[in-house]
Amino acid sequence: MNETGKLGRDALELYKNAILSSNIISSSNHLGDFYAQNPGSWSNGHVKQHLGAFNISDANSLRQQLEWLITHGFREQFEQLRMLLVAIPEASHATIIESETSPERRRQMSIVRDYMWRVSPAGIAAFDCSTAMFCCCGGKQVFTIEEAEHWSFIERIVQLTRELFSNWRDYLISLSIGSQFATKANVDYVGINKAVLAKLLASEHSLLRQVEL
Repeated sequence: MNETGKLGRDALELYKNAILSSNIISSSNHLGDFYAQNPGSWSNGHVKQHLGAFNISDANSLRQQLEWLITHGFREQFEQLRMLLVAIPEASHATIIESETSPERRRQMSIVRDYMWRVSPAGIAAFDCSTAMFCCCGGKQVFTIEEAEHWSFIERIVQLTRELFSNWRDYLISLSIGSQFATKANVDYVGINKAVLAKLLASEHSLLRQVEL
């Protein structure tokens, strides 16, 4: 967890690329590995598809979603469910989860139950940071966004990341669990991208090695 003084544009660029390189919302190892080494190399179709999944269709909805991800995000939903489960005996967790009438809420509660002791105090905030950075940079690619506003969002996302995480390992764990929690598709993002995540931590060419948290 860093003291977050004002960063220059060059430093922000390095953090931006590092955060983008770890975005694993891709359903194949090939794409995941490619984007890990080439952050921001997206087709317009790829960008629009993923922005659409977050209800982003124009510059205004982009701004709204970025504000929500930065100030609230999926991390608040995860934390609310975590606090609910923490407040009841562990032996009752399965019964409480099965009593939920919403399949989506049952799915999310099951994920929280399985991972709530494995995440850092920041919970799944890395998913919010990663998604916000993708939306920010992808949105700039397909919508009309002023350069100053674009970099203002980048600065806020980087600041949030540095405030909440002290190392990239905790960040990637948070990101992986958040990907499972926040995406409705029944896709094992962690398993699919396991090799990519390992490379991000270990490879000397990883963009994560260019900056510290």
